[in-house]
Amino acid sequence: MQKAIKNTAAVLHPLHKKDREWILANLTPVSQGAVRSALNGLKKIKSFNSVKFDEIYDLVKPAEVSHIEAATPKESALETLSRLLDACTLQKGQDVVVTMSPESLAQLLPVMEHSKLRHCIASSAGPFSRRVKEAEKNITRAASERVIDSMARYMNSQLEMTITSDE
Repeated sequence: MQKAIKNTAAVLHPLHKKDREWILANLTPVSQGAVRSALNGLKKIKSFNSVKFDEIYDLVKPAEVSHIEAATPKESALETLSRLLDACTLQKGQDVVVTMSPESLAQLLPVMEHSKLRHCIASSAGPFSRRVKEAEKNITRAASERVIDSMARYMNSQLEMTITSDE
């Protein structure tokens, strides 16, 4: 993990300050602190300041995964989403939520029991929040219609068998 942090710092070091800050802002707080610390260490190395980005990138190799990291079970997409929702601000959550379609959010809500997700949706622009609620109703309505249709088909088949057996 430490090698990955050093490699990340080496790649970020020659970037323009605004670009570097934008990338750092998108890291988790723990990773952000570790990379910033590594960047501060690189600033102390005088010869590093004159090295071009391409030269640094050629020196940086992908970090090897340790046996412990490889054996660690990966979290599911929903577990990752839950963890990221816990870590993000309400504003960043809203920024992401509004990029999604209301229909896709409505599909996600029943399986994603995370109050912050609902709060991000509810506190987004009024029309968007209403469209998500409408999409949720449509999903429920469509699911109910499928259940009703399935029950009706089952009853039809049972009645048809009863009627034909009576004849």
